[in-house]
Amino acid sequence: MKILITGGTGVLGRACISALIGVGHEVTAFDLPSPRKHRSLKKRERLTWHYGDIRREEDWQPLLEGQDAILHFASILPPNSEQDPEQAFAVNVEGTQRLLMAAARMNKKPLFVFPSSVSIYGKSKSTQKKTAADPVFAEDAYTSHKIQCEKQVK
Repeated sequence: MKILITGGTGVLGRACISALIGVGHEVTAFDLPSPRKHRSLKKRERLTWHYGDIRREEDWQPLLEGQDAILHFASILPPNSEQDPEQAFAVNVEGTQRLLMAAARMNKKPLFVFPSSVSIYGKSKSTQKKTAADPVFAEDAYTSHKIQCEKQVK
């Protein structure tokens, strides 16, 4: 499969890149240009890097053609999402919406994977497992963004 991973230098992105390449998939990774982060990334077969900003459709739009799946991990996490909620909204919610809309316009629709967060259920000391039927509660900008993105994906 050909797979696009946004947020490729993040924890989820790096783990998925390694796992997917390890089983023979072709991966296109996309993230912000960051010399500090990218120094630690090794060149690997079946991995291509592209740099840009998820808020700029022209940075990632050309990467969509021919992809079988999109793993969308690009986001601004706490505490940065709380320090600059407007920028976080532009990346987390609007960036996701643009990527989803672009994927929906494609002739061959790719599988779209979006990871949410258990934080959408609020703080709890309960040890019971959460399900999609449980109520969600936005305690901060980050959880609000995750909840909005889940609605978009659905």
